[in-house]
Amino acid sequence: MSSIMQTYTGRAFNIDWPKAEQVHIDDILYPLANLNRFNGHTRFPWSVLQHSLLCMRLAEQIFPGDNAARLHALMHDFHEAYVGDITTPQQFALRLRSSEPFSGMSMVSLTVLIDRAIYGHLGFERPEMRHEQQVKHIDAVALATERKWCLNPAIEPIDWGEEVEPAEEDLISEVRGVDNIVEVVRSEIDAMEAA
Repeated sequence: MSSIMQTYTGRAFNIDWPKAEQVHIDDILYPLANLNRFNGHTRFPWSVLQHSLLCMRLAEQIFPGDNAARLHALMHDFHEAYVGDITTPQQFALRLRSSEPFSGMSMVSLTVLIDRAIYGHLGFERPEMRHEQQVKHIDAVALATERKWCLNPAIEPIDWGEEVEPAEEDLISEVRGVDNIVEVVRSEIDAMEAA
């Protein structure tokens, strides 16, 4: 066994030592389009790639004209194509139960390495601190929006952390209505590369 995985395109990707030349855009977009948010506990299929597109659309509304916010909101979960969508409750439980170094910090350092490889491959600058703060807010709005429109109502109260106002349902409907989300996101990335 090793930390090398086979990707969607058949390439080898070293999760422990990722490099830009190991990255291919199809190895990000197709897996994210197939990877369910909330471990599939949604009223309808809702993928990480749909979440990413939702975040980009939210960035357009919350930070109009800020192309960096759009880019970083779109790409903020791209590393999940290689490590999966480890939900926040799972991360919290691992931190509580683990005296081993795997807990949250190891996962954070792993995703940072993968993000560097992805950004390097695509030729984009990594987000600055202000962009990271923007994306954190956008992601919180996206979570509130997904909770309201994608999940069944909670039977018992759940602490979701920061409470923010969700976006309107039409934004979820717009993203759900995208026919070929892989090609739509690819064209957004291509446009950002050309800018």
